[in-house]
Amino acid sequence: MSKEPTEIFCNVVEERDISICIDDGTKDVWLPKSQVIEYDPDVFDEGDDITITIPEWLAIEKGLV
Repeated sequence: MSKEPTEIFCNVVEERDISICIDDGTKDVWLPKSQVIEYDPDVFDEGDDITITIPEWLAIEKGLV
């Protein structure tokens, strides 16, 4: 398993205090904000299409790759 971060193009479905729900086009997935690299809730709103960067292990665990 590579230690490189993985970019995911997605839509912001919902945001909570410590997590964000994204839709990658096939399913909704909840991710802990602490694992999302460069996520700025002041910039992104629910319904926005964004590209997020997460650790590869998390992308695999959540079925995003």
